[in-house]
Amino acid sequence: MKKSFVFIFSVLLISILTISVFSGEPAEELRRKSYVGGMNKFGFDIFNNILETDGIKNTFISPASISIALSMVINGADKETYEAMHETLQFKNLKLDEINEESRLIIKELQNADKKVELEIANSLWLRKDQSFKKEFLDTNKKYFDATVSVEDFNDKATVKKINDWVKKSTKKKIEKIIDKIESDTIAFLINAIYFKGTWKSEFDKDDTKEEEFLLINYNKKQHPLMFQENKFRYVETENIQAIRLPYGNDRVSMYVFLPAKDSSMKEFLKDLNYNKYQGWIGLMAEHKVKLKLPKFKCEYDKTMNDPLKALGMTIAFNRDKANFGKMCPIPPNVFIQKVQHKTFVEVNEEG
Repeated sequence: MKKSFVFIFSVLLISILTISVFSGEPAEELRRKSYVGGMNKFGFDIFNNILETDGIKNTFISPASISIALSMVINGADKETYEAMHETLQFKNLKLDEINEESRLIIKELQNADKKVELEIANSLWLRKDQSFKKEFLDTNKKYFDATVSVEDFNDKATVKKINDWVKKSTKKKIEKIIDKIESDTIAFLINAIYFKGTWKSEFDKDDTKEEEFLLINYNKKQHPLMFQENKFRYVETENIQAIRLPYGNDRVSMYVFLPAKDSSMKEFLKDLNYNKYQGWIGLMAEHKVKLKLPKFKCEYDKTMNDPLKALGMTIAFNRDKANFGKMCPIPPNVFIQKVQHKTFVEVNEEG
């Protein structure tokens, strides 16, 4: 019987993550640019694929979480499976040891980016007790991803609760459950959880929040609580969009909000959206005094990512007959990715 594994990411993070390039030695700086650029390009790739298949609706993903989880998994991949994952992740100019080292540095830097921002990244591997795994694969995930490794009885229903309790704890109870059961051929779960809580550098006054008219995607209108403040922000306005940067804490981490221009539409805004265009908008931002109305909102999103990842080139990793994760487990048995589950939660209010 072919064996499968599942890796899951449960997150609480703003959807498109842009990481600054540090100033170091030329080789280190080039490596960082390749890693950060690849992570962000991958984020737009997967976001656009979801849009193509699901249409325009509330969609909330964390590319950083997906990328980190896949970077854990790629250490177990070999030959064509490795090449497919490597290309999908947009890490074309990086060797595996460079991906691991940059992952380690990024995780460390993100968690210490701003003392006024709470950002925690947790990784774990849950392994079937009667299945053998290669020591190098486990040691790499411990060293570079600070992953907790737990060997469990997958036939015991209590293991489901253990895994869900870990996710619940790692997301501060924002995501309480990630799995319902464990299939008989599942040998491992690889889980990444990111928790983010940021207080606005300039908070909104609750007394200024009013129920006002809000325009929906179908051009219908509804009453919705809109927060308000007038302040100096980095802002840009073009024929097609308005965009604003809303910093958290000590100004090291930010939310970027994009709004289609009055004579444009969300469909037009999303057309050909890519990392280069995004960077161009960010580069045009300058400080202006802005009257800002921002909706309070809460969003939960849950999606199986198998199809988007297959569309981006990872089909072989899900193929029970062709996948090669020989660096994860001895062969035989061969293993394949059974399911990639992505679950997110976000809440935006006057505090952050």
